[in-house]
Amino acid sequence: MKKRVLLVEDEERVCAALKRGLEELGHSVECVHTGREGIEYAQSPEYEMIILDVGLPDMDGREVCHIIREHSVSTPVLMLTGQKKKINDKVEGLYNGADDYVCKPCSIRELAARIQALCRRGAADKSVVIEGGGISLDRTAHTVRVDGKGVELTAVEYEILEYLMSNPNVLLSHDDIVRHIWNIEKNYESNPLKAHLSNLRLKLGFVRGKCPIKNVYGRGYRFAP
Repeated sequence: MKKRVLLVEDEERVCAALKRGLEELGHSVECVHTGREGIEYAQSPEYEMIILDVGLPDMDGREVCHIIREHSVSTPVLMLTGQKKKINDKVEGLYNGADDYVCKPCSIRELAARIQALCRRGAADKSVVIEGGGISLDRTAHTVRVDGKGVELTAVEYEILEYLMSNPNVLLSHDDIVRHIWNIEKNYESNPLKAHLSNLRLKLGFVRGKCPIKNVYGRGYRFAP
């Protein structure tokens, strides 16, 4: 199960080794080296896992975790700590919103196993039915209803709507959506996405002003129920 991972680690040697090991297992890893960068990058919905070192140069990793949780980031957080850290440090990290702890040095196999376990837990916690703005989306049945009436969507339209509804009130850039739907890292023609969104709005039956899918000019899209 390949995941997009944000690695927040200031030690270049450790960062390079973890990135290389995880990418050899098929994961996509982006590295940043300070707590402030971690806070900024963690708010992007493209990441499915955050690996966060406790000992960052500008701020404590537990403080970083606390701040991103205050910003409503629900992405699983796996914290890295040195072997000599006390158990109280681990408890404090968990209280600040971390999902798990691993002591350095750790094997790539252990790290990968923890990632899979946390992602499975997150998937199990996801609500089967998402509702908002008069729309009900059933993840199990892959059905969509508006005000109780069924709506037929294409596979791409369904994926776009699910992604938007799974991140309510979050501004998603054009590239965020393209990466999630088509798994394309580089810029992609904007017209296909715009066409899918236009068709989606029409099928949902909302007039422009009342549609919960908002276009934030020049910045992206937001589902605002």
